[in-house]
Amino acid sequence: MLLKIFLVSTVAVETPFSRSNIVVWFDPFVSITDKGSPNAYDIDALIPMISQISTKFSKVIFGRIGEKIEFSKRIIPSAVATFNQFHRPPDQPHLEVMMTFEMTVIENDTVSTNFDMAKRLADEANKIYPETVKSFYIDNQSLSKSKKNIDDANRYFNYIHNLINSTSYKLGAFLSSNDCGRENAPLSSHIPLILPSIKEFIFSVSLSQDDLNQEPEQVASRSGRIIEHCLEKLKVYNSNVSVALYTAWRSDTNQTESDAHDRKLVKFWETLNDWAIATNIPVVLHGAFDTPYKPAKWSKTGWWRLIQNLSYHNSSQYVFEEKRAKLQRKKNKLTLIRDITKLEIKPFDLDATTDKDLTETVADASTNWPIIIASTLLVLFLTVGLAAFITKLFRKGRIKYVDNEELKEFYQGSTSINADAPNGSVPEAHKTPYNKDLELSKSDFTLESNALLGSGAFGTVVRGIIRNFKGTGEDVSVAVKTTKLSSPPTAITGMMSEIKVLGYLGKHDQIVNLIGAYTKEIRRGDVPYGGLSWTPNFVTQLAQGLHLEEPAISERGMYSHMLRCWNMDPSKRPTFSDLKSSMQ
Repeated sequence: MLLKIFLVSTVAVETPFSRSNIVVWFDPFVSITDKGSPNAYDIDALIPMISQISTKFSKVIFGRIGEKIEFSKRIIPSAVATFNQFHRPPDQPHLEVMMTFEMTVIENDTVSTNFDMAKRLADEANKIYPETVKSFYIDNQSLSKSKKNIDDANRYFNYIHNLINSTSYKLGAFLSSNDCGRENAPLSSHIPLILPSIKEFIFSVSLSQDDLNQEPEQVASRSGRIIEHCLEKLKVYNSNVSVALYTAWRSDTNQTESDAHDRKLVKFWETLNDWAIATNIPVVLHGAFDTPYKPAKWSKTGWWRLIQNLSYHNSSQYVFEEKRAKLQRKKNKLTLIRDITKLEIKPFDLDATTDKDLTETVADASTNWPIIIASTLLVLFLTVGLAAFITKLFRKGRIKYVDNEELKEFYQGSTSINADAPNGSVPEAHKTPYNKDLELSKSDFTLESNALLGSGAFGTVVRGIIRNFKGTGEDVSVAVKTTKLSSPPTAITGMMSEIKVLGYLGKHDQIVNLIGAYTKEIRRGDVPYGGLSWTPNFVTQLAQGLHLEEPAISERGMYSHMLRCWNMDPSKRPTFSDLKSSMQ
């Protein structure tokens, strides 16, 4: 297979979403295997998706809390709190959860309500990380059922206020914009009657088929005006009331893929983001991810789409792509390297490559790792931290790590037969030894803070600087690629392959150039419990006190916390609160 690598002439500068004014709806069922699987995800399985959301947004909303809510949705608050406490990058704001719940008609014999369930889930989350959940919203459909009996609604609100008066929780309502009435019409009659109990409203604006056929900027502006009129009417009754807009750009086609739909969705979201900043009125956008289990017109309303491992039931293997990034990639005719470990590298002539070749390769691209960047930057691959993958060792009963044979093949070159390669051959790039001239030390480069260039499921690319490049005294800007802590061990071997391929290709003015790599941790073979056999006797050794050695990259004092957590007596292990206090 011919390998083509092309340089991007420009890098698009995207407008970030307002973290204070944009809320995204989170539905966790993003894989085609999830339909009919209410217990599809536990907390650990939700973390990769929550991590993805946190790169763009600081608030999520989900629901509806009620008797039939699925387990995987029920644990979203605790999963977000766990991410905030243990997985959130230190320079990133914590993720807030807004919860919606269904109506319960309070009777004399009522023991528990849907709000009791919602509050219990919120309390559990806030014990893990304070202020993960701050607000609750009664669902619009539930409240609409009480239009004819406002007494039921207010009785429910009084019950709720008695539960939250001594807390910092806030109560709101999730209503249809139809309740506001038309522009010059009054509010629906039941709205003023609940205003004494409700001070925060989210109004949903549903888009018609005619809306979807129009330009998204116009539809977004019209939706915003509806909410502005709602706010004006409500302030007649209470000047302290606040509102938010909820909407979704649903699909007008049953096609699996539609660039036209994605283009309109992106423009719709971007326009509403600008409106939210200008008016200081929050916008709730549906949703974070495409959800294939829903009807076709509602299945592609997400900001991210799942592009790899769609049939997996393992969220750590999901690879998402922003729809804005997909459109930009196609616009720039960017070709990404894919399936590098299966490629047979041959000499090629860039000048002979046609636009048709490039277009076909773009259509096949299946990864959003931004390893090709602006022409002013070079590429530096950084591979670190094999020990961080201990949590991924046991996956479906199989142990995965970079073994000695893989390390030997990386540094000395491969001679084994590759069954996936044509005629069982070994790609030339893999036959060659690792070029030690590429090896850098940690002191050779620095990473710039708040300089993220891109992120995929298993890797990130940040801006960095190489000091005194090749002894010239010049500082050179580079893009630094590294694996994430949550990545599976296969991400390490994949990056090892990329290093070998780019090192084999060498320098060329029209392709991305690998100028260095840091592979020290790989060379040391820092595999957890290295040298021991993974047998039943290994479990016995653990029970007798066998522990991992202190990692060389461990921060001072961290290993002592690890040892406390491994104490054989559970009563002597620290709580999460103890760990948080001792690490501050």
